Amino acid sequence: MLLVCLLGALVAVASQASGFATSKYTVVHSLEEVPAGWSRSAAGAVDKSTARLKLRIHLSQPRVSELYELAAKIATPGDALYGQHLSKEDANALMAPAPESLELVREWLESEELGRRARVGRAGDSLAVVVTVEEAEKLLRTEYSAFVDRRSGRTVMRTLRYSVPDPLAGLIDVIEPTTFFGMKRLQVAEDPPPSDGLATEAELAYIVPALLSELYNYRGAETYANGRMGIAGFLGLLASPSDLSAFLRRHGTQHNADQGFACVSINGGGCAPGPAGVEANLDTQYARAITQRVSNVFYSTGGSGPAVGNVTDNEPYLEFLDYLLALPDGDLPIGAQLR
Repeated sequence: MLLVCLLGALVAVASQASGFATSKYTVVHSLEEVPAGWSRSAAGAVDKSTARLKLRIHLSQPRVSELYELAAKIATPGDALYGQHLSKEDANALMAPAPESLELVREWLESEELGRRARVGRAGDSLAVVVTVEEAEKLLRTEYSAFVDRRSGRTVMRTLRYSVPDPLAGLIDVIEPTTFFGMKRLQVAEDPPPSDGLATEAELAYIVPALLSELYNYRGAETYANGRMGIAGFLGLLASPSDLSAFLRRHGTQHNADQGFACVSINGGGCAPGPAGVEANLDTQYARAITQRVSNVFYSTGGSGPAVGNVTDNEPYLEFLDYLLALPDGDLPIGAQLR
């Protein structure tokens, strides 16, 4: 009897695998040309058999339009729901993928012998799998190239189109990295607007909490003690508690009852004392300077985009967001400082 069951299971898996192997493919997204400001790299070919990508497969959310409508009502004065809040559980229910999506995508990855590498995201609406570029091209019926941002010199691995099997076409929302090359960078104005008299040029050379308080007319979170302020840290950049204390002694304006911050490690991020990063110090110091008794948490997210030959990718923002999505309501920060 056991042998019959095992044979039945093997036949079922084989039929699913052969089903995807013989399926037609649907284009999920395509670009007619390389985006403005980008060009294919001429620095040399990448060994696609060894170079790796971390593919993230995001599943479609059939009820997400209901979430948008509900959010609009909550934000509209005069609506019966104005000013109310959704619990994390309610929001997750409206963002959940179709029940069959996850299993079908797993079966697809199994058919390509990638199933053992796949990891489901904390929210259950995505999968991540590390593959070689060669495997990614076979999986998505596409061709990857190295592209260079001519403005910054940054090089990324992208494609201009990708496809998935027909049975998955309506179940997968997006797969990355593929056709997204990043947001267009804002141009800095060459001539700054004339001063309105609120601050002199000498004062603007040092943007300190007292000046910000004057410019934006705030007096700090004097009456708040609940909740938490989040500060995001990446690429091994750490914040220094001793530097924070020195900063508050010199520039603190809100008489902070709490003069420290907690550190939470995400994806192997460091919290042990070490050389401080300029951005990490800046963010923790200014966040602490305006939050008095509200607890501050520095989220140290480890890792970086995988290197593909001479190609590097983005900071691990998705690992950070996945962590936040899995937190219960009471542990979520009321805001997160991310630069």
